[in-house]
Amino acid sequence: MATDIIVFIILFKIWNAKLRKFEQKNVTLPKIIYQMKKLICICAAALLLNSCNDDSEPTPVATAVQRAVIVYMSGENNLGTQGYLGEDLNEIITGSKSIPEDDRLVVFVDNSSSRETPYIIEVRNEVCDTIVKFDKDFYASDPARFVDIIKTIQEKYQAKEYGLVLWGHATGWLVTADSIAESKPANGRKHAYGADTGNNQSYSYERWMNITQMARAMKQLPHFKYIFADCCCMMNVEVAYELRNATDYLIGSPAEIPGKGAPYHIVMKDLFLRTDDFYKTLMDDYYNYYISLYKNIEYTGSSMTSYLKGHSVPLAVVDMRYIEQLASATRNLLKEPDAFETDSVPYYFITDVPIMYDMGCLMERICSNDDYRLWKEALNKAVPYRLFSARWMTIYNTLRNDMKRNYFLFNEDNFTGISMFVPKTLYNFSSLYQYNATIPSFSWYQAVGWDRFAD
Repeated sequence: MATDIIVFIILFKIWNAKLRKFEQKNVTLPKIIYQMKKLICICAAALLLNSCNDDSEPTPVATAVQRAVIVYMSGENNLGTQGYLGEDLNEIITGSKSIPEDDRLVVFVDNSSSRETPYIIEVRNEVCDTIVKFDKDFYASDPARFVDIIKTIQEKYQAKEYGLVLWGHATGWLVTADSIAESKPANGRKHAYGADTGNNQSYSYERWMNITQMARAMKQLPHFKYIFADCCCMMNVEVAYELRNATDYLIGSPAEIPGKGAPYHIVMKDLFLRTDDFYKTLMDDYYNYYISLYKNIEYTGSSMTSYLKGHSVPLAVVDMRYIEQLASATRNLLKEPDAFETDSVPYYFITDVPIMYDMGCLMERICSNDDYRLWKEALNKAVPYRLFSARWMTIYNTLRNDMKRNYFLFNEDNFTGISMFVPKTLYNFSSLYQYNATIPSFSWYQAVGWDRFAD
């Protein structure tokens, strides 16, 4: 408004000067009126142009959405070739009709298809809008690519908070050299997250992203409200502690999960809940889906899967506000690794030897009743919700047989839903992984003082 007044004053002075010239030259009244009309038009145009560029009334900026959920589908592996990625993507599209108006759902897809390069889509009301179509293939498990893709999404979809879904294969904290391997290592048994062949085939060598790499990548990204790991064996205390600064909550399973993964047509609405304990609804829906599914003849009619009837997928959530307290409570009670008795302690993963033992069952073995009760208080803060299943689907015969013969001594009380590694001497002789050599690269190892017992 002040600028308009200044412009008007300047034009008024110009008109007065012109009028004086008319009087000096005895210009007739009609010509004066004509010149006045002309100047009025010029004034109006100038004022209109100035009002369009007035800095005091800027063009409105698009308001940030409440929550943007990013689904990172690393499916260039057998999950793609066996159709699981396509099935889950269809479920995501179906579930998108439940997304609130002020939220957004964006999906990165890397499938096993020679006809399809990776792409990013926004999904809304069962409609997909392609945001980015990459012109060539790449490793979705490359940490640099991981950062670039999520940054691209976050720059386009400014949000007050973000949720991240990690979809694909995983083996928790297991690592090799801390970078994507450039050539196939001996025995090819080096895992972590996001198995990717890089060439649209599931049978060639897969490259993975180590959790330590993921944690470093997360430092370059905005903080997440939650990370929902819809992949196997991600609920290790080692993984949770490594990602403690990246998210408020880590949600997932300590065990293998079925290839079908989460029922996205059901849980999609849960990923956008605003309640403080939103994770309960998400986990309940996931858990109950498999309770119901495992009643079907498809599972009860086979000797390979009949043992699952009445069971589901063990699930847990870690609240990162309390994980330091859990580390402190654990550090105070740890004993020399070989003092841990693991016979009949439930384990969630096995290679040549069982690993990833349930943390609560381990601590129960070495603690007095009073110490265990105090430790459990710290555990219950860090893991505020967990859903127990004594059996789950596994591809490992030894693990399956141990569950079928009720070998594990655990129940809803001592089940914690997160696993912990104990660097026992026996792991020095593994032919598949260098367990004791790689676990020190995790912050948890230092936080609880495992190094006190190292030679």
